[in-house]
Amino acid sequence: MQRPEPVDFLLVGGGLASATAAETLRRHGARGRIAVVGAEPELPYNRPPLSKDFLRGETPKEEIAVQPAAFYRDQDIELLTGHTVEAVDPEARTVRLHTGEVLPYRRLLLATGASLRLLPVPGAELGEVFYLRTVADSQRIQAAARAHRTAVVVGGGFIGAEVAASLTQMGLRVTIVELQSILWAHLFGDEMGRYFHQALADRGVTIVTEDEVAGLESQDGTVSTGERVSAVITKKGKVLPAEMVVIGIGVDPETSLAIDAGLQVDRGVLVDEHMRTSRPDVYAAGDCINFYHPLYNQRLHVEHWQNAIDTGEVAALNMLGQETPIRRAPYFYSDLFDVGMEYLGHAPQWEDLILRGRPEEGSFGAYYVHEGRIVAALHVNNFDETDAARALVEAKVPAAGIAGRLADRSVPLASLAPAAS
Repeated sequence: MQRPEPVDFLLVGGGLASATAAETLRRHGARGRIAVVGAEPELPYNRPPLSKDFLRGETPKEEIAVQPAAFYRDQDIELLTGHTVEAVDPEARTVRLHTGEVLPYRRLLLATGASLRLLPVPGAELGEVFYLRTVADSQRIQAAARAHRTAVVVGGGFIGAEVAASLTQMGLRVTIVELQSILWAHLFGDEMGRYFHQALADRGVTIVTEDEVAGLESQDGTVSTGERVSAVITKKGKVLPAEMVVIGIGVDPETSLAIDAGLQVDRGVLVDEHMRTSRPDVYAAGDCINFYHPLYNQRLHVEHWQNAIDTGEVAALNMLGQETPIRRAPYFYSDLFDVGMEYLGHAPQWEDLILRGRPEEGSFGAYYVHEGRIVAALHVNNFDETDAARALVEAKVPAAGIAGRLADRSVPLASLAPAAS
């Protein structure tokens, strides 16, 4: 049997990173066959709305698509939706689909995303217990929310807090159970964490902190599969009524294909600043990677929307031989009720925090200083200054010479960027 013609650019994963890579390839002149293989039956879509406006029923499904179906037809990009890749063979340069079909490739992108962490407690299999990762998950949560009045969200990270806010806006009484004492303090510090924590509480979300879930129970006190959940039991003995439960305790990079293919993996598929893996002509992008970032001279693992765009684009350019490293600082955002947050940069540690504006006014910035330089910026309801903040962060502007002006909102933020050395 004659070997089929190789796919010039085979993109494994049906999410934003693959969609961005496919679009970038065509925009920069890629010729030949481009194919995107995705397990979900959907067009590639943006995930942030799943916990926000899409969950609340404010945005239809077609509006969260990265591109409409016509775009892929017009650009001659094949979408193999509803297909799962079972194996990658870098030596033979092939992938095997769940159908048994073998696709040869010339260049391969792994954008396999992340896998949900499951809650290992009795009762986690009860009815009306949900996780959120896909469009279908969000639709199921939305349907349940319309039928119920009380909900418990397990985990107070971004997904948990956003779901709690959305369910509250839909009219439910919502309780978050979180191990930490202050939501998001591990990311932004106690002062900023308290701001977001209080913002949720002030808008009606009950937050149970420094506690964990011990189990879920049904109405008759059993944990039989098929019965509906009625309560969440915490390790400190709290009994929290719950007609529905949403579990958001994090994700892990999906690396099983990479491991089986012999790629180097350590807390994600290891790639360089060009998104190249340890095997020739195999690239990776999005939530599944652990990538070297030259701006910070270290490896990063980032599970956010903008990172999928940035790394997908960089991977595509390098698949075309353009030798383009990643340059943009990490960026992510969140929306809680009327509180819109943006975070730029990378600050696992810092010595000083410069406030630009007052948090009690509802619109402000916070700038993180490490080793004398601005390394990250947190903005709340302050979207006009995003580009200027990015310039400050990516230039690692020394804080000493601009701290006073940075704190003064009458000074245009863009005027401070030239202070970079």
